[in-house]
Amino acid sequence: MNPQQPLSMALQSARMDMLKAANSVMLTYRLPPCLMDCVISALIADIRAQVSSELVRDIQNSANKDGVESGSIADTSTQSASEPVRDIQNSENKDGETENE
Repeated sequence: MNPQQPLSMALQSARMDMLKAANSVMLTYRLPPCLMDCVISALIADIRAQVSSELVRDIQNSANKDGVESGSIADTSTQSASEPVRDIQNSENKDGETENE
């Protein structure tokens, strides 16, 4: 990305590159759009898991710099990149109540 390029233009360029790549994959593997939708949905789930892991790592790094105990933050060191990160202390059950209440 050009440092002088507005973010909106960079995002549009990235989107177009992703669309070209998706179309190439569809042609290469002869996937209909309905199956490509499944592939892209799985890819998005993987990316979101990476975002969650990155956020937890950044929080842990920030807490370590501030001298806060790391035990208060979910440990994700044993999770794979495709597993979503959960904060067990504040997770909600299916009735919307916090489990630790």
